[in-house]
Formats: sequence, C-alpha cells, structure tokens
Amino acid sequence: MVMETSRLLIKPVIHYPRVAQVGKTYLMTIDIQTKEIFSWQEEECLIYCCVSSNSFKINPVSEPIVILHRLGNSYGESKFLLEAMH
Repeated sequence: MVMETSRLLIKPVIHYPRVAQVGKTYLMTIDIQTKEIFSWQEEECLIYCCVSSNSFKINPVSEPIVILHRLGNSYGESKFLLEAMH
C-alpha cells in the first residue's frame, strides 16, 4: 500500500504592540499565508491559535481560529485583546 502525503507550508502574520502601558488594552491579530501556491483536497483548513504571556491578560475576540482556504488565502485573522499586567 502506497500512502501519498503532502505538506502545506504556511507563514503566520502576527501584529501586536511593541510597547505597552500597564492597565491598557491592545489588539493582537494572527493571520496565515501560504508560502507557496498550493491546492489540497479539502476545501478549508482550520488553524487554531493560542496565545500565552506572563505580562498580559489575553482574551480572544471570537473563536481563535484562522480558516485557510485551499487556494491559499484565509477568510480573516484571529483577534485577541491584550491587557498589560506588569
């Protein structure tokens, strides 16, 4: 039995504040781009995002998922609110 596998090369695109003040809230976004044009069998690929930090309280704005379409683009970024703790 021959099993065919393929890899999808992706690049995360992450935007977050470089400087923060304690008590203020900031937006962090995560999106996904493919590193090459590649089409796979499934229509969509769900990529779950997880963010952790000792310096920020983190709350996802909605479901922390980026949905990547098989033609290489996402339907939109995942958003998180970061509250600077210390």
